[in-house]
Amino acid sequence: MKILSNFDTGHAKSLHNEYVQLFGEEYVILINKSRLIWYATIVLPVGWFVLLAGIGAYALYTYGFPSPIVYRAFWVLIAVRAIILVAKLSARYVDFKMDFLIVTPKEVMKYDQHGVFSRTAEKISADKIKTITIKKEWFLASFFDIGSLIFLAEGDSAEGDIVMEYVESVEATEKKMRHVLGQDTRL
Repeated sequence: MKILSNFDTGHAKSLHNEYVQLFGEEYVILINKSRLIWYATIVLPVGWFVLLAGIGAYALYTYGFPSPIVYRAFWVLIAVRAIILVAKLSARYVDFKMDFLIVTPKEVMKYDQHGVFSRTAEKISADKIKTITIKKEWFLASFFDIGSLIFLAEGDSAEGDIVMEYVESVEATEKKMRHVLGQDTRL
């Protein structure tokens, strides 16, 4: 789906195909956020909401209340909470689905979508990349091999020029990127 020029759900695939035509399949990597982030930030909150609403409805209708106002108040509360949840989760969905990183032999590009009307694109030329750092925090990130890739360019701050969070198989991905960027340590 495409809305104006900033919101295009097929943008990652079209850019990937464009760079594959230029460099070949082996030398282009498209990196998206981990599928586990989808489950943790979107599916789990929806599941909790449905479970708690179901328990509340069960309790309400099992024990019964003489006043219909209680029933209406319950369903109004559920509807308001559902609207708030959809608003929060739609932003998370856009963040999950449309944030991506493309690595080619010439540059590293990160696209970060913020809602419908705003997108940020960051690029670093491959010859300017000083280091690629892997950052894993906490037990679950280590257990599921999810982490952040931090790209530092020459002469810049320690925070990183491009940071891609929640990358699946982060160490294997970093190894592939080093190959694509020509930074292999193999002889």
